[in-house]
Amino acid sequence: MRSLDFLRAGFLGAGILGAAALVFVLIEGTALRAQPALTAYAQPQALVALEGGRRINLVCQGPNQGPNQGQGAPTVILTAGVGDWSASWNAVQPLVARTTRVCAWDRPGFGHSDASPQIQSADKLADDLAAALKAGGIAAPYILVAHSAGSFETLLFADRHRAEVAGMVLVDPSPPDIAERIGAVSPLAQKLLLGDLANRAGALSRCAAGPAAAAPADAGICFRLPEHARPLAETFAARDQDPQRLQTRASLFAQFEANTRLLHNPVRNYGNMPLAVLTSEKTPAAALPTEQPARTAALEALWNRSHDEMAALSRRGSNRIVPGTGHQIQLEQPQAVAAAIARVVEQARER
Repeated sequence: MRSLDFLRAGFLGAGILGAAALVFVLIEGTALRAQPALTAYAQPQALVALEGGRRINLVCQGPNQGPNQGQGAPTVILTAGVGDWSASWNAVQPLVARTTRVCAWDRPGFGHSDASPQIQSADKLADDLAAALKAGGIAAPYILVAHSAGSFETLLFADRHRAEVAGMVLVDPSPPDIAERIGAVSPLAQKLLLGDLANRAGALSRCAAGPAAAAPADAGICFRLPEHARPLAETFAARDQDPQRLQTRASLFAQFEANTRLLHNPVRNYGNMPLAVLTSEKTPAAALPTEQPARTAALEALWNRSHDEMAALSRRGSNRIVPGTGHQIQLEQPQAVAAAIARVVEQARER
């Protein structure tokens, strides 16, 4: 179930991260069916200005949130996996918008958000999210929803703004300390993961430096949109040539291992906050090369156990395996993700 493709797409979070061709095959049909919903992500929806003039793009749908706890509250905030952007929620967001306000955001250098000169650490991203919500007039309470390594800034945001967070949904999340924990089970798996991250950071940096510095293989990493957003390739063709955007993305990949250490917090506790974790059932790829089956099984057990631990951050937490899914649950089974969000929203409203 867990494989090299799983390490590339699973622990990181976006179809763009593969050589994971089988993951692309898995989600392609769902992505094609969802294409009409991509129009909401083809152009900036709300570019809010942060200090220094940088802009973050927010895509909001559903009822407006008034001063009272009405149909539009709490607001659901969607964070994509590393290497992806708001369009990865194109199949989920319209479903959630039927019952409450829901806003997806683009990290710096992705989608329609501007590049950033800052190191793309999880704490800086959590700060950017908080600043963007304030600048956009999107008031708490929030239901935080994150896919894969989007859990990094999401957990930090919840740590720092606990009173504003009414609930959380983590979709096949990358847990804190994951790189270190993988290494304890399989040094080969850790080497492949960290090597892939370094390769992607290096490719993006070379593309940012210009055609003379880039290798022929770099183009697929630098300029290829995730499979689910491929119909928007022409829209982003020129924008994604921007060296500053490319360097911002390179920083995000380069910070992955440091972010896993930054997220370590043995006393993290969300009390009675509604919290749902969704775990993928399978990944369509072969076992890790040269690995013994026992180690492959141990990696799978580690992934599932880490999700149980994340659910245990709240007394009301739960971890559920979504049948028939790989890592891209939000594209493969958007109804399951929307239903989990709806349950957490309802629990938050009851509180």
